[in-house]
Amino acid sequence: MLCKQEIPARRVAVTGAGDVGVRCELDAAAKIEGRAPLGVIDRQFRVRPAFDVEIEDFARHGAIERTLPEKLCWWVVVHQIRSGIRMRFPLAAPHHFPTEVSEATARNVWAERCPPEWERKIRDIKHSLATVVP
Repeated sequence: MLCKQEIPARRVAVTGAGDVGVRCELDAAAKIEGRAPLGVIDRQFRVRPAFDVEIEDFARHGAIERTLPEKLCWWVVVHQIRSGIRMRFPLAAPHHFPTEVSEATARNVWAERCPPEWERKIRDIKHSLATVVP
């Protein structure tokens, strides 16, 4: 279990042993996240408990170590670049971290924790979207 705080709608089991299975389950998790209310339609940043499959994917790609100190669990800071296009950053935080934080707080967490190369990637994605899709 990633977090002592059980949130059933956020749990997606990691059943696929290979990368293809993990990718399919990431797609399923994204569909669940897409249905989750953001509170405000234009919200671009949020913090939420991590899906098991997201942590598996981050770990397989060397972005994180799976294990955490005892009083921490995995959270994800989500940046919605455009409707349907999101970047996620894993965050180790206490179990008692609030599940709903303001967009300003989520934006600050993103700014403090997100590596500069991710910000460059976001700028490149936004530029590509602007030139390809009006």
